[in-house]
Amino acid sequence: MTDWLLGTTLAGSIASLVLIVLRSRLAKLLGGRRYYALWLMVLLLYLIPLQLDIQAFSPQREVYVEQTGGYPAVTPETTGSSGNMEAAASSTLVAENRIPADHFSLSADQWLLIIWATGAALMLGRYFLGYVRFKQTVTQTVVHSSLKGHIPVVVSSHIHSPMLIGFRKPRIVMPDKIVGSSAYQLALEHERIHHQQKDAWIKLLAVVVNSVHWYNPLSYLALSYAAEACEYAVDEQITRQMKPEDKKRYSEMILYYASQRVYAMNNSLAQPKKQLYRRFSLIMTKDKNSPKSAVAGVMLAVILAVVSVFASSAVFAEPPKALKLYAGAMRTYYDPTKPLEENVQHTLGHYFANKMRVTEGPVYIDANGLKIDYYNRTQPYYRITKKWQDNNVDIADSAALTLSVKGRELKVAFAGKAAAYKNDEIIKEMIVNQITFELANDNHAFIDELLQRGVYVIDEVVAAKDFAFQVRTASNNEIITSNPKNFGYVGWKPLTDYDAKSETSKLFSGMVTLPAIGNTSDGTEGKVIGKALVLKSGKTLTIDVKETTDLTPTVSLSIVDQTTGELVYWEPAAPSGWRYIYTPSKPYVGHSFKVIASASGEQQDQVSMEIFTYKIGEWETSVTR
Repeated sequence: MTDWLLGTTLAGSIASLVLIVLRSRLAKLLGGRRYYALWLMVLLLYLIPLQLDIQAFSPQREVYVEQTGGYPAVTPETTGSSGNMEAAASSTLVAENRIPADHFSLSADQWLLIIWATGAALMLGRYFLGYVRFKQTVTQTVVHSSLKGHIPVVVSSHIHSPMLIGFRKPRIVMPDKIVGSSAYQLALEHERIHHQQKDAWIKLLAVVVNSVHWYNPLSYLALSYAAEACEYAVDEQITRQMKPEDKKRYSEMILYYASQRVYAMNNSLAQPKKQLYRRFSLIMTKDKNSPKSAVAGVMLAVILAVVSVFASSAVFAEPPKALKLYAGAMRTYYDPTKPLEENVQHTLGHYFANKMRVTEGPVYIDANGLKIDYYNRTQPYYRITKKWQDNNVDIADSAALTLSVKGRELKVAFAGKAAAYKNDEIIKEMIVNQITFELANDNHAFIDELLQRGVYVIDEVVAAKDFAFQVRTASNNEIITSNPKNFGYVGWKPLTDYDAKSETSKLFSGMVTLPAIGNTSDGTEGKVIGKALVLKSGKTLTIDVKETTDLTPTVSLSIVDQTTGELVYWEPAAPSGWRYIYTPSKPYVGHSFKVIASASGEQQDQVSMEIFTYKIGEWETSVTR
């Protein structure tokens, strides 16, 4: 929300400044109607966020890395862990990124949003309350009425200048003053054109802009000068076919009704003296509806929009994310207890006696080529399966490329269907990010050996729309027991915009404060989320962990069979942005189940979750077993 406010206020402010500084010249060059159209575009810039990805225009995105001081002894990523994250590291990570216990108080951004919303509401209330009161006063003192182009005309002693009032049922309100027939008809025609141009609605838009951007002084000027441009447009349309003497009489009519009182949401002939002078000057000039002025208007509108959009995009573009451990960086598994050569041989696929090759499960990356992880909780773009391979194997040129990273050459191969992504910029960026991060840390000799003797192989690439559940049997044999049971099956996948939205029964949706159980939990402790439910045949329990925090990047998530009291499933480190499903086996259909969750760290924390049920048929076609 704050990004939208700041981006639109900057774009609108830049465009407003240009039109305000050049107002007299632009109005004469373009004419009243085109100048008015430019102001309408400016008002829209205050509301519609138009930004470009500035980084996309850069030849190469700069990569920042955080030194980690060596390769810690971590286990390889495997397909059996949801999100490919090490659950055992959760408590350590939380401890290193602890924030004060009073973090539940409002943040600075939240306070600013509250102040902004309060100011916007007060401004809108002030405008509309004033408008309603004024309208009631005017319409209660009608002397007589007539019609002008099917618009009711009323006379009131409470105004000093003709105006158009009302939106759904507009009226022309004339002051209770004696004026010549010619001036009277010109004034009515002036207000009729306001109605024809829908100026009441455009001025309402200006009022909304001013209220939304009440903190920006330029929004007040934009409101005033947009109203002035509105009068220019009407003047131009009325006087287009007039002779000089008729234009003079029209100007005298405006001068006669001139007053210092201006109503923000009404079209009035009353304006300050300087604005009147500019209006008279434009009225007496030649018609500006030439082809040259039309081209100039279009060019100016385009330039104005481009400059405003690029300025706001450049200022508020997100800086490149730093590559940090558990925050977007990827690394190749390295066992610090083994010699360098043994690590290299294992990684390249060579087998030692009684040794298994080091393998990696699939990783999920975002649109910047960064790994989805504890502290990089962005939208996943691809699922990538990759490995290192000895460079002695034959690789077709059509499925290979060479990348330059930090002055070193890296051979990359694409296997099978992954060859279609050979020229994909996101995958290239992912590879460069990984090698850059690894070379910036200790044991870079290991990576140098891999670069010289190996090939970086992309085995599989899956787009977000094709993400499928990883599924396994839900069994309590993970708990110490001599009698494991088959409760059905469970699955998990990252949440994406392509996921089905039609839940059949919603049990919970929103923020929940989770207690801190930590690693002492066996899966049965924590807070029950939502109400217990009975899973009938053909129904699947679905749990979305929508958003976690840096304090608690993962949560402990359990499903308990209330009918039998048994723990059906336990995920001790469920990360943000993942969906979990459970479908009971036949003996457990009709049982009552509850969902229990707790914070993984040592402090309670708030997490956004959603729990509902699916019909199995809505997702089972995408399941991979």
